[in-house]
Amino acid sequence: MTTPPGWHPDPGHTGPGPAPERWWDGSAWTAHTRFPAGLPPQVPPPPERPSRGPLVAAVIAAAVVVTALVAGTLLLLGGSGEAGDRARPGGGTGADKNPGGDPTEDGTPGEGPEDSEDVPPDGDGPGTAVDRTNGVSVPVPEGWSQARTDTGIWLSSGSYPCPGDTSLGCVRGGVSVRPADPGAGTDPEAVAEADIARNAEESYDAKAYGGVAGHQVVSSGEVTVAGQRGHRIRWRIDNRLEPDAYVESVVFPAPDGGRLLVMRLGFDVHADAPSPAEMDRIVSGVRAADGPGMEV
Repeated sequence: MTTPPGWHPDPGHTGPGPAPERWWDGSAWTAHTRFPAGLPPQVPPPPERPSRGPLVAAVIAAAVVVTALVAGTLLLLGGSGEAGDRARPGGGTGADKNPGGDPTEDGTPGEGPEDSEDVPPDGDGPGTAVDRTNGVSVPVPEGWSQARTDTGIWLSSGSYPCPGDTSLGCVRGGVSVRPADPGAGTDPEAVAEADIARNAEESYDAKAYGGVAGHQVVSSGEVTVAGQRGHRIRWRIDNRLEPDAYVESVVFPAPDGGRLLVMRLGFDVHADAPSPAEMDRIVSGVRAADGPGMEV
């Protein structure tokens, strides 16, 4: 006859004193014992679970490391304002992609631009890209390409393998135009100050350029774009992997009013890259989209 589950004298007890009771589960002895012996049988406690202390400690330790990394990143890219958007100069993330919508010249990988095409020169001067979405036309330097994005346009020049990942294509110079983020505010200066670090980080991101190691403010001040009063900020950024670069965020009201536009520019510091003076020429050449030009 099978012995029913219950507490029974421990058959393996060999020491002095009364034997403890061990739980018999109906087919085998378990590891559960109790003292003193002789108490009415009771349901044994559930099997003990392995301690989760090491796991919890590991999670806490990992959280501390992550927190430290995040804090360091905020100090580098945000608090100290040393970083910016990395991808392709002038736009966003990723080579041959649109930065946050538009690709930037220094490029990191991003979404591919639609209908990219070379812009032929207009006489002896550059072509013109007409951005009907945002109501502006932008000068296109000779030899550059232009593309339409979901939010505006992107212009670029000079592709090469990204230093941080040669499977990606970066560009020597890039320019993008798009609306300011909803809720960014109505003050061009405040929006430009908030955007410049993102511009640097997204245009020259860690994957493509190793990350931004520092920056110097080259200029910051009011500017008139397409007849509208705006604000521009230019940084020279030091990348962990060469080349370094210039990034600029220009914020101004759309010519038709009602919303702010953000123009991002990014140029490598390199012999094959356009001169920073080209940034000035492009910005000063922006017009309301009511004249002739090549529509993107």
